[in-house]
Amino acid sequence: MCKDVYLGLLAYRSTPLECGQSPAELLFARKVRSVVPELEELRRPKWGTPQIDAKNRQLKERQWRNYNDRHGVRGLTPLRQGQCVYMPDRQAFGAVRAKAQEPRSYQVVSNGAELRRNRRQLIAGGKAPVTRGSVDKDVSNTTREMGGRLGERKDT
Repeated sequence: MCKDVYLGLLAYRSTPLECGQSPAELLFARKVRSVVPELEELRRPKWGTPQIDAKNRQLKERQWRNYNDRHGVRGLTPLRQGQCVYMPDRQAFGAVRAKAQEPRSYQVVSNGAELRRNRRQLIAGGKAPVTRGSVDKDVSNTTREMGGRLGERKDT
């Protein structure tokens, strides 16, 4: 165990990470001097080399893949023109008019208003927008099939 706390912190900060650079090197854009001897050529900065950029890209891609796998991330299916969608923020149904220019966005028509919504804000499927007249027709058809008044059972 190191008796001097600052020497311990210096050793920690100068230890290379998985990307090949130490935290101090990332912070100060240069290697810090420590009590451990090292070659002079190792202290020269290596910023912007293609090898470091490629390694950082691979590291970021692996972290992205691991995060998505661990959290069950999946892409949303694209919507078709004319497809019925539900908008929870407005608690209303609508129909997709077209794909918007913005990424993952759609133009939706709902109750005569044209709205732009991100794909995350739209729930695909569902029933067509229900109007008052169609509800009245469904109720009258159901009561006719049941034998007259709603609530009475038709014995067969």
